[in-house]
Amino acid sequence: MTTARSSTTKALFLGLGLGLILWSSTSCGHRQSVHGDPDASEDATADDSADTLTCSADSDCDDDDPCTSDSCESGYCVHSLADADADGYPASEVDGTSCDGTDCDDSDPSIHPGAEEEPCSGRDDDCDGVMSTVEDADGDGHPNADCAPDGVEPDCDDTDDSVYPGAPLQCDGLDHDCSGHPDRDEDDDGHFNAELCVD
Repeated sequence: MTTARSSTTKALFLGLGLGLILWSSTSCGHRQSVHGDPDASEDATADDSADTLTCSADSDCDDDDPCTSDSCESGYCVHSLADADADGYPASEVDGTSCDGTDCDDSDPSIHPGAEEEPCSGRDDDCDGVMSTVEDADGDGHPNADCAPDGVEPDCDDTDDSVYPGAPLQCDGLDHDCSGHPDRDEDDDGHFNAELCVD
C-alpha cells in the first residue's frame, strides 16, 4: 500500500513539473513585435510598414530628364513636366530634346496654345505652327504693307533693305524708292534717263 501511494505522489509531482515547463515555454518563449509577429522581438522597427522618406533637397531628385522639373517636397521627390515660364503649359522641347508638352516657346509666358495671335509680331503666339507676319523683315526701318500703321507709306519690298519709300535712286532696274516704277525711268518705258544713269 505504501509503495503504491509513493508512486502516485511521484507521478503527480512529475506531471505538475512537466506542465509548468510547457506553460513557461509557451508564455515566455516569444515577445510580440509592433507588427503582431510572434517571431519578431519587441525592438523590431516598423520601417517595412511605412513609406520611407526619399530626399532632403531638390538635388536628390534629379532624374536626368530635361523634360521634367524635379523637386523635393516634404521628403518626397516630385517630377513634373517642365514649364519654365510658368504659364501652365509644359514645354514641347527643352535644350533640343522633344518633350510631351505643347508650349512652343517655354521662355515667354505670352506664347502658348490658345494665346491671342499678335499681328506682325513675327512669332507663333498660339503655337499653331504658323508664324505671324514680320513687321519689318528686311530690317530697313520701314514696315511692310500688312503692318504699316495708317498714314505710313509701307515698304514695297520687305525682302530687300535697299528698297523702301524715299530710298536713294539707283540704275539697276529696280524701284528702290517705291515710286511705282524703276528708278530713273519715270515714264516706265524700260529706258533710264540718260542724264541720270551713265553706264
